[in-house]
Amino acid sequence: MLNVHLRTVTRICNLAKRQLTACQEVDVSSKKNKSGRKRKELDLSRTATIPLNKRRTIRPLARCLGVPRSTLHDRFQLQELKRITSTIKPTLKPQNKTARLKFCLSMMDERWISSPWPSFKPMTNMVHIDEKWYDMTRVKSSYYVLLGEEEPNRTMHKLIVLGR
Repeated sequence: MLNVHLRTVTRICNLAKRQLTACQEVDVSSKKNKSGRKRKELDLSRTATIPLNKRRTIRPLARCLGVPRSTLHDRFQLQELKRITSTIKPTLKPQNKTARLKFCLSMMDERWISSPWPSFKPMTNMVHIDEKWYDMTRVKSSYYVLLGEEEPNRTMHKLIVLGR
């Protein structure tokens, strides 16, 4: 029917029966272990020495490592590399924290401070002026890192200087 010899079918059935009696998962594949093309040796530990701005995509990372993009992509698929997303977080000095707290307290409505539900003053007559500096850095960036490597800690004193 399937052009398979009777002895082959008998051998596979006997192998499956032996595995079932031994309470093992049935595996009757005849493929040898570790078959196929051998992988190229690739020293991924050099990735940690490459600057972060050259690790945003696979192309510049592959160029710095001196390997093809497809090889590096295969290693990413095998989870030897991982891709993380890093966002900039604000860094506040103690003086800035107290100034922000004082500003918030000054916006409380004095009539309702002693009540159980205090409220804020209406801010419809206030104008907040925003200065922009363009392209200092990206707020959110993706990087390729090794599995044991720490994520980059990116902070800025004023996030307001980033372009929106």
